[in-house]
Amino acid sequence: MRSQKAHFREVVKANEHDVLGILVDLFEWMYGLEPKLITEIIPLYEGPQNITDMVTEPLAPLDQADGQIGKELSRELLTL
Repeated sequence: MRSQKAHFREVVKANEHDVLGILVDLFEWMYGLEPKLITEIIPLYEGPQNITDMVTEPLAPLDQADGQIGKELSRELLTL
């Protein structure tokens, strides 16, 4: 039985051309992007962070509750 490493090498060799083509497409796409100012990027990051804070802050007392029910409820609400 062939080792997994040998099988992996065969798969990589067989698909090398396709993977290189995908990488070329990726880099061409990246080079075509226009630079963005950091002031335009930061709100894109802060938006989801603010939503997370708005959801988790009211749940903080539930996390601090001694009972298992509070912890379970908090966990369930966070997975929504």
